[in-house]
Amino acid sequence: MYLEGAVCPDLVHRQMDAQHPDREKHWVSFPGLRLQSEVLERVRSQGQWWRQIVSAIEKESSNHLGKASANYKELQEQMTAERTKTAKLCEKSVEKKMTRKECIALHDDLLEAYMNKDFQDKIKAAWAAADGNNAKQQKAKRQLCLPLQLPIMAKYGFEASEKGVFACLWAVRTTFFNFKRPEEFDRELTLRAALLDFLVSPGHSLHPEVAQWAVQHYAATPGAGAVWKMRKVQT
Repeated sequence: MYLEGAVCPDLVHRQMDAQHPDREKHWVSFPGLRLQSEVLERVRSQGQWWRQIVSAIEKESSNHLGKASANYKELQEQMTAERTKTAKLCEKSVEKKMTRKECIALHDDLLEAYMNKDFQDKIKAAWAAADGNNAKQQKAKRQLCLPLQLPIMAKYGFEASEKGVFACLWAVRTTFFNFKRPEEFDRELTLRAALLDFLVSPGHSLHPEVAQWAVQHYAATPGAGAVWKMRKVQT
């Protein structure tokens, strides 16, 4: 576990714009184009509820009148009700609340740790050794990130353990990202989330808006310049 900013990377990409080079991985369709069948099948494989959603998407895609069917509206209402219910339960489950100021400071501390060239060299080597095996990549990520995370967790009042990292991740996600529409995301936190994900995922690209912000915002961070060069970020 690496606390990638407490937000799904696909939502970050969607919130930025549709021009991201990895956009095809995150959308089931684009306006005026056919549905992405491979993506739909991947969503369908996640379980019964997701199969219902895919069926509704396929049905609405074939509705040339452009009006939502009664079944689709019913599904939307069910999803909204479940979303509201789950959001309240999640909020109650957070043991330690974080303010926005604390959350931004936490992210900055993690970013500074992950910009360390020694860390970047190690995670790049681990990625190469994993040879495309996602399980090995995730294991290496946890092992390399945890020693950097523990003192930061303690600094913000969380247990200095994997359990504390999970608690911190849950607190951030529930307070600032879960159950919000991408356009409602806090821009400062969204930018940090995208950069965190990039720094701990050697195979990922960085959205141009995030890259420009990162180069400017962390210009004085020790080692940042070397990291940008290593990861081919335009400065």
